[in-house]
Amino acid sequence: MRRTSTAAVVVGVLVVGGLSGCGGDPKPRFSHSADPSPSVVSSSAAPADDLAPPEMPEAAKRHTVAGAKAFARYVVETTNYATLMLDPAPLRQISSQHCDGCQSAIEIIANDRKKNATVTGGDWTVTSIRVVPLQAGKFRPMQVTIFGHTTREVITYPSGRQATYEAADVRDRLLMSDGSGGWSLMSWEVL
Repeated sequence: MRRTSTAAVVVGVLVVGGLSGCGGDPKPRFSHSADPSPSVVSSSAAPADDLAPPEMPEAAKRHTVAGAKAFARYVVETTNYATLMLDPAPLRQISSQHCDGCQSAIEIIANDRKKNATVTGGDWTVTSIRVVPLQAGKFRPMQVTIFGHTTREVITYPSGRQATYEAADVRDRLLMSDGSGGWSLMSWEVL
């Protein structure tokens, strides 16, 4: 999901660097695939500078199982936009500051932006979503598992160095809380 369609806007930030669940290693990696392998890859067209972040659909604002599924799809679109454009702000807006995996991804994206990297490939598509409602006091968190696929991704740095992540089938588990401000990512774990 890269340009205008859903399939053209998603880019797989999880392949770029390292989402993981909260806790554990303070700088977890969130690569779905094996460590990047050096390679010589011709760079395809750079992302459009005027690509806007995805807008949250109304369905994703509802505190229901269907709303949780819609929000999970929005997370995928937002994550992929953030990776492609190297703009972590939209991902930061939907992530709890206590979500270590989210904060790691945000930091990696911001660092790649500072390094003037470019990203090609890495399209993350959703094949299915499973939602399990949980009870936690006044909040109604949802455990959401996203099943999907990422395409090959190449991150190119101005020095010419490249990091390559191969295509992979992926499975991620989100813990989402429905506080007064809407859904928020509380943890993100690559399974």
